[in-house]
Amino acid sequence: MVRKKIKSGMTLVELLVAVAIGVIATIAILQGYVGNIFLSEIAKGNTIAMDDAVDMLERIKCTPFNELTAKFPNGTINGPVTNPYANITGNYMLKGEQIVVTYPNTTGDPLEIMVTVNWQDQIGRQYGNSLTTKKTR
Repeated sequence: MVRKKIKSGMTLVELLVAVAIGVIATIAILQGYVGNIFLSEIAKGNTIAMDDAVDMLERIKCTPFNELTAKFPNGTINGPVTNPYANITGNYMLKGEQIVVTYPNTTGDPLEIMVTVNWQDQIGRQYGNSLTTKKTR
């Protein structure tokens, strides 16, 4: 009677293939995780910037029409020195944040008002958002 030898366990090649598959899967999962953290930071910055723009628009809506250009000068970055926009929004929370109020047509009625917010992420990429409203005399 001939007995067959039964192999049990894994060979070194099988073990190396399993480890390689595990390492590749781990790297893919970590890349996805880091990407999600980055996108989350961008979304957070976008939300803060939009909140600041909405705060500015609400303040503009509450300002009498004849005082608009004095309190919110056309194209001035971060507002007038006497009353900077950071005071309105409760200080800037984003890196390199700037708020600019512009009037595309200063003689129009209703007056179109655009609030633009620009900022940077942690690695220096520039982002920006703008909101527009109209105010009549």
